[in-house]
Amino acid sequence: MTKVIAAQPLAHTQLLLSFSNGEQRLFDASAYLDKGIFTQLRDPDYFDRVRVVAGHVEWPGGQDFSPDTLYLRSVPTAAREPGRARGTLEIIADDDEHLRDFGDYMP
Repeated sequence: MTKVIAAQPLAHTQLLLSFSNGEQRLFDASAYLDKGIFTQLRDPDYFDRVRVVAGHVEWPGGQDFSPDTLYLRSVPTAAREPGRARGTLEIIADDDEHLRDFGDYMP
């Protein structure tokens, strides 16, 4: 089973989660905020008190989400693969010696 190893609270009741399989995913808790004890999560200060315990996330008032729920109801973040960046890099150097430092990165 994939477990949560880190959780970072974001704006609008979202969590940036790191899983034991190396994935980072985004979980939106807003669908749960009208249900029972989860209404406390509407308070941004309280929501920010999330912590990871034994592979799941929980709050001081007993609200929690299982690793399965977090994984299945989250979406992958757009992680960049090394060497797949887009754009233009302009290297400014006073001499050719400094440009040689970037030789491995230029086609």
